[in-house]
Amino acid sequence: MLAVLEQTRAVSTCKRCLPSVTTILSDYIPTFRFGVLSRCRAVSISINPAENQEGYRPLPRCKEYGFADRSALTDDDLANVARRSDEYFAAGDKHRFFNTLASVVSSIDPTWSYEAGTLSHIDVVACVTRPTWTNGVPAEERRVMLESCRQHFLTTLRLLPSDSWLLCDGRTALQAIDDVGGRTENTEQLEGNLAVCIGTLLLEAGAHRFVGWNYPAHKLYGKQTEVGLAAKCLMDGGIHDPKAEAVLRPSPESSSLSSCIADRLVFTSQRDLMRFLVGKLGHNQDSVCREYAAADRQGLVPRNSNRHGLSAEQYAHRLYADGIRNGWL
Repeated sequence: MLAVLEQTRAVSTCKRCLPSVTTILSDYIPTFRFGVLSRCRAVSISINPAENQEGYRPLPRCKEYGFADRSALTDDDLANVARRSDEYFAAGDKHRFFNTLASVVSSIDPTWSYEAGTLSHIDVVACVTRPTWTNGVPAEERRVMLESCRQHFLTTLRLLPSDSWLLCDGRTALQAIDDVGGRTENTEQLEGNLAVCIGTLLLEAGAHRFVGWNYPAHKLYGKQTEVGLAAKCLMDGGIHDPKAEAVLRPSPESSSLSSCIADRLVFTSQRDLMRFLVGKLGHNQDSVCREYAAADRQGLVPRNSNRHGLSAEQYAHRLYADGIRNGWL
């Protein structure tokens, strides 16, 4: 616990980038972890935290503690910041970003869960930016933040259990692991430009295994389960075969919406059905959308027009993506 508090102080009060990076929102206290690291079996890794949004658990800000400068935070303030990181997933109001990431991870191992504490999250860069990293942070400012945060990131990795898996969500996370000594051992190309890789990161205390994909989960657009299964296959030492996966899965035509049909429910709103399915199945996009499509074909939910000629499955994935993007799921 002492090491976590020391890391909280080092990261939360850091101002190294502020003189040269204009996109950092300096009122946000830098946050390097979400959840308890000491007992997780896996940790997801992404770029940097997002701004607070209404309805989701907020990140700590300096003004809450009565300071304009993060370096003025007291020991009690920092202990509170650490506790908030510990409890981030406790109330079920995590930022919607984690939902699509969880859908990838659940395909790797359904027992890895943010809420259960078996899955935690860390970021390569601890500061919140506006605009977001991929939507306008200048390349030079990205470089400065990545270099300045590298030691913080490496120290955070040392806090993890030695047998925990590192799950790298996108190119930047994979590159960050490479920059601190990670070595990729195998890469599998999926359809299009998607790729999943596996490797080892050697640290002083031992080795961490890592697996990652080259597009972040929120840009996989219906491929979350496929990517997760490919990652699982690499972790198990095999080669992913999408055709075999298709044989094992029920086809959309044969899929039954047991929860919906058995209850004889008819939904007056597409959103109501989608929310119902997420409540039953969790944020497993492929499963939810497969069941939504089955309900659509059986007329359990209205679809007044189809001017784009979308299949039931295509429409379901678009609706799910809209729910994640606009926060109604």
